[in-house]
Amino acid sequence: MTKRKVYAVEFKQDAVQLARSSGNISQTARDLDVGVSLLRKWITADRQAGEQAFPGHGKQHLTSEQQEITRLRKENEILRQEREILKKAAAFLSRAAPMKTLARFFAKKTLR
Repeated sequence: MTKRKVYAVEFKQDAVQLARSSGNISQTARDLDVGVSLLRKWITADRQAGEQAFPGHGKQHLTSEQQEITRLRKENEILRQEREILKKAAAFLSRAAPMKTLARFFAKKTLR
């Protein structure tokens, strides 16, 4: 199993600048020993996000609104799971209740 190469933020930014200044993405990718599609991806990310294009280690810089949405989605998922557990528990207890009633009935009969 091969490990993925990890490139420093500065390397990515320099590669994007070099590709833009040379105008030849394919040659720049060969010179830097990176894939053409990877270099194009870096260029697109730099164009769209600017300074925040390469946050490093896969962590994105989220705005406060995006962080709030992420937090609410997690909370929503937890609440869904809790609701499912309660539904299953209620169904189980509703089936168990008649059995307890029958057990008490027969216990009274045998004690007499």
